[in-house]
Amino acid sequence: MTRAGLSLVIAITAALPVSAFLQVSSAGAAIPPASTGGFTGVSPFRLLDTRNFGSGPCLTGERSLAVAGVIGSDVPSDAAAVALNVTVINPAGSGFVTVWPAGVTRPTASSVNYSAGEVVPNNVIVAVGGFAAVTLYANAGCPHIVVDVVGWFASGSPA
Repeated sequence: MTRAGLSLVIAITAALPVSAFLQVSSAGAAIPPASTGGFTGVSPFRLLDTRNFGSGPCLTGERSLAVAGVIGSDVPSDAAAVALNVTVINPAGSGFVTVWPAGVTRPTASSVNYSAGEVVPNNVIVAVGGFAAVTLYANAGCPHIVVDVVGWFASGSPA
């Protein structure tokens, strides 16, 4: 049976002798699997922690990070995209962080939104850009940033 042929019936019963039935069915076409590639999860490894000495100060403006084909990374140099957990830690003010492929124009969408003093994590899937890197941008608040890699997508994946 295809995904389009599946349906789901949910029964909702009240305390009174009345019942309601809701039927939900999919009218969309099934999505075929990718002919090549796919997602590969990895044991999470830390790519950046600005709280550590030597990693630089809090994030202000843009910073590019090599994510593929580097020492300590389980991500191959030909990966199409990476799955990241990006955490903002103790910003001085409100703002946002955007993550995007290195070497292209920064998008207008944010990846993590935050307020002063918060710790806010978010999962981000981003294509790998030039020099096998991604770029992070913080617009305000001088947040500390932790970036953990949790997986990667091979070329040809529907990431």
